[in-house]
Amino acid sequence: MFKFVFGIFFIVLGVYFIYLALRLQTTRDIGLIKNNMVNIDKIKDKDGYIRFNFKLHMLVGIIYIIQGIISILARYFIFMDNVYSFMDIIIIITIFTYVYKITFKATKFYKG
Repeated sequence: MFKFVFGIFFIVLGVYFIYLALRLQTTRDIGLIKNNMVNIDKIKDKDGYIRFNFKLHMLVGIIYIIQGIISILARYFIFMDNVYSFMDIIIIITIFTYVYKITFKATKFYKG
């Protein structure tokens, strides 16, 4: 039961990331992805920042949806359990990469 609930959670989270990416792309509103580490007034290349975050959010959303589907399938099919374990590692690496890119790589868009 845990894998099923976990899978649904990851699918919803992935859909939300993709929704944010598409909404960011259409509205060009950086406030959608604003957090405490980002000062919108200091961003010098807003279009580049939007493209950067669009790609990042789409990739993370797709990986989360795949993880959710594999998690649900692993509940019903034993052979998917190994794939599920492998995807857990991919998810952990994705989370670390996401935090790294948001924290360090996004600063190149700020005014110096």
